[in-house]
Amino acid sequence: MNAKQGLKGFLILGLLFGADALYAEGLVAPQGSTTLVVTNVDFQNFLIDGQPDPDLMLMRGATYVFDLQAIPAFHPFFIKTVQSTGSGNTFDDGVTGNGASGENDITFQVPMSAPNLLFYNCGNHAAMTGNIFIVDNPTIFANGFE
Repeated sequence: MNAKQGLKGFLILGLLFGADALYAEGLVAPQGSTTLVVTNVDFQNFLIDGQPDPDLMLMRGATYVFDLQAIPAFHPFFIKTVQSTGSGNTFDDGVTGNGASGENDITFQVPMSAPNLLFYNCGNHAAMTGNIFIVDNPTIFANGFE
């Protein structure tokens, strides 16, 4: 399955389409930061805002805070270029705290040069993973209000 086939919804003007996907607020106008609460209850899933291993759509130029809540040390949370366990292949451009656990935050200021597809992974458990689709800020009215 390619990245486009894995996309389960989209956000336009603050409206979420697609029940299986979790998309950060503020897609049209990235200002400030968006916080995503990360928890877990087992060795199978990260819960992000209460959803198990959702696909995320993040926008270039925006800032996202992954608020880790009581994540055990054996579930380090990584943002990576490859969907795999371990601490290799991390994507560190714009990321602070990559591989954190406990009550720490991981901040991701998505660079304009970020690839279209990244992943979040547990460093130890292959099932705890999801896609991060990186998109440009959409131009809704390219020529003004016509």
